[in-house]
Amino acid sequence: MVDPLKQDSLFDNLIKIPLTDEDKTPIVLSFIESLLDKYIKLQIILKHDIFNEVEAATYLRLSDPQGAGRNTIRNYALRSKMLSFYQIGRNGLTFTKSDLDNFLNSRKVKGYREL
Repeated sequence: MVDPLKQDSLFDNLIKIPLTDEDKTPIVLSFIESLLDKYIKLQIILKHDIFNEVEAATYLRLSDPQGAGRNTIRNYALRSKMLSFYQIGRNGLTFTKSDLDNFLNSRKVKGYREL
């Protein structure tokens, strides 16, 4: 019979890192900073009517607004011509909140109660 208190060979290679209060502080601070960052972005979205590409991707709740979400917005605007935009200078595309809302409504899939 195997003694359950003996270490199994699977657990021999685990590295045990003790967490002290000093080790937890950077994790907590980075978590608070990420929450503040999301809160500030939400406030920008709620109070503005004009968005850049990243803000538009955040407003449409696309994954990874800085990367793939931004590319998705550009695809809908430039290639498929499904999303209206303004091109002002070389700073990327600019969108209005009403255009984004119209785009959302055009992509709506109706349920059986709405048919």
